[in-house]
Amino acid sequence: MPGKGHIRAGGLTERLLAAIEIAERPVQRHLLLSPLSPRERINFGRSIDRLVTCGRIRETRAGFISTAIPPVEPTLKDEPEARRLSPGQRAIVCAVIDRAHRYRRSGSPFCAANLLQRASERKLPPHVQQDLAALASLFGAHRQTFPEVDLGRAAA
Repeated sequence: MPGKGHIRAGGLTERLLAAIEIAERPVQRHLLLSPLSPRERINFGRSIDRLVTCGRIRETRAGFISTAIPPVEPTLKDEPEARRLSPGQRAIVCAVIDRAHRYRRSGSPFCAANLLQRASERKLPPHVQQDLAALASLFGAHRQTFPEVDLGRAAA
């Protein structure tokens, strides 16, 4: 019997590792299970756990991949939610937030919440819409919890 951390030659674990390393891209579970006998399918989970634990493979959303292949770092263009605002959009969002704060300071928190809610319904990146909606609900729910703070006293 092989020692701890060793993979038996010709065993299920070695064959799974070879199939994953040959693919050079994530391999889904059903593709690994299809050539196995019913008896080997019983031990499939244990073999995969052993490979993950000893650091030979890693599990991703797309399937299992060898740790010899470096992970692909997502970029901003891969994630549509991480879109940046254009300078014009940024100026408009800042102006809306400033006006909402002015409404709140003048004693109209519901106007501020309404303004922010309408702004969150505009065509903007999803993360900006969520931020504006959260700020709107905060202004609407906590009318009196935003007192003016004297920065000199707050720093002391």
